[in-house]
Amino acid sequence: MKKKYITERKWNKMADKIEEELREEVREDGSSVFTPENLDEYMKRMINMPDYQIIGAGYQLGRLRKRLRRKNIRDLHPGQIPTEPKIIKDELSFKGAKAIDALINCLTSDPGSDTQKNHLVIAAALFERVSCLVYKSKRGAFRKPSAETYKKVIFESRAETPEEVLSRTEKYGAGAAKAEHIHKLLWQIADLVCPMMACMSEQAFVSEYARAIEYVIERDGDLPKPEISELFPTNYPDYDPLGGIAEVISGYGAL
Repeated sequence: MKKKYITERKWNKMADKIEEELREEVREDGSSVFTPENLDEYMKRMINMPDYQIIGAGYQLGRLRKRLRRKNIRDLHPGQIPTEPKIIKDELSFKGAKAIDALINCLTSDPGSDTQKNHLVIAAALFERVSCLVYKSKRGAFRKPSAETYKKVIFESRAETPEEVLSRTEKYGAGAAKAEHIHKLLWQIADLVCPMMACMSEQAFVSEYARAIEYVIERDGDLPKPEISELFPTNYPDYDPLGGIAEVISGYGAL
């Protein structure tokens, strides 16, 4: 069956309606809080949203992907989307800013709360989205930005120093000491997720990004610099990319 064409704005309105129907309350910053039962229903309904063809940037990327497939491109991992460097740069800047906001909301929320989990999953989904975009180099091979580029554009732009983090967390009642600790956690998260985003040979799922964030929170910053092999750290003996929240998210489908 041919997909129905729909604008991104209309799709967002449909998604917002689902959120409004199921959320328990709204925080002062505009984020939604769900009960465990409603969060489960929210995830199911979002996953089962109709398979629309979005008109806009997503539509253009989809058409580009189809054209490239017709040229028998076989060296891309499933889920990777060929596009132009400028689009990647714009997406990193826009979605990266939203990811940092989600992480700060996550790290200022009550530990283990639904609110914390909501923002954790949002950040993970944004990391997964930007990590799917690849570009063709001058030599004809597909590439992604380097891990250092992801760090610079996403993390340095909004959380380079403890003082910058403090300016973003004061409204949540965080003092200088708390902001410094959040800054430390953010950059430990960066050390895990940026190599995951830069990996070409594998493509990480939302669940795997969520687990990386959760792991840093569980250890409360008490971690050495990770040694990454493709997607995951090799020097964290108890690190299970399929455990914790990843196991829960995976139950919703290919996330």
